[in-house]
Amino acid sequence: MLFILQLTVLLSGFTAAALWWWASTLKSKTVPNLDGIILRDGDLALRYEADKILVWRVSLQNKLNAGAAASAGASVALQALIPFFSAN
Repeated sequence: MLFILQLTVLLSGFTAAALWWWASTLKSKTVPNLDGIILRDGDLALRYEADKILVWRVSLQNKLNAGAAASAGASVALQALIPFFSAN
């Protein structure tokens, strides 16, 4: 049981790291127009020239960060349980 708990802790920790890495690599992109671009709540689009719009996928980044935080929290909570299982 302790082995499974430790594997779960590792998995949730690595999942958090992967999600935070993915969120940190999201970049804005420049498009000529918003045709075919679906903006969700929180996404930003800034027109800075007549034919250039800068688009940030903030909503996706927020979801990735939330998932990473939940996974990190689960990892910490599971680590707190390890002494109860290893005491036997």
